[in-house]
This record gives sequence, C-alpha cells and structure tokens, in this order.
Amino acid sequence: MAVYAYVELIVRDREKMKEYIENVPATVSAYHGKYLTRGGSVEVLEGEIGLYPSKVIVEFPDMAAAKTWYHSAEYQRLLPNRLEHADGNFFLIEGV
Repeated sequence: MAVYAYVELIVRDREKMKEYIENVPATVSAYHGKYLTRGGSVEVLEGEIGLYPSKVIVEFPDMAAAKTWYHSAEYQRLLPNRLEHADGNFFLIEGV
C-alpha cells in the first residue's frame, strides 16, 4: 500500500536551506520515492492554509520504504539543515 510523506513548512532562511533543497530529491528517488508536490502554490478553497504555507507530498511504495528513507544516513545528514532553518510538520500517511 502506498504511503505519503506529507510535510508542511515555513522556511525561515531559504538561502541557508539551499543544501537541503538541492540534495533531498536524490535521496527520495534512491529510496523509490516520487514527489507529487514540492512547495508549489496553494489555493485554499475551505478553511485556512495554517501556520505552514509550503506543502510537500512524496509517495513511497509502502511504509517500510518511507521509514527506510527517513532514517537513511543520506537523509539524516541533510535533516539538521531543515530543522535549523524551517518549522513545520512531517507525517507519514497510508494510502488507499
């Protein structure tokens, strides 16, 4: 069953996040992930956008693949950069 990594962020310093932004896609594809959205514009039809305007959705084949990617040495090396320069939420959601 597909699993979706859903991330919503507010980037405090895009220039300092450049290493993360440029290098994470290679880690995602190496673990069979596929971007469905990557921070494009959001149009709110109901409710509000919330605290974190940038939305990212990555599809993985299953929960194991998503967790393996997240805990991989490649991603963990980049993660402190995002945590230092952005605030947000990160969820793994099972598909149907």
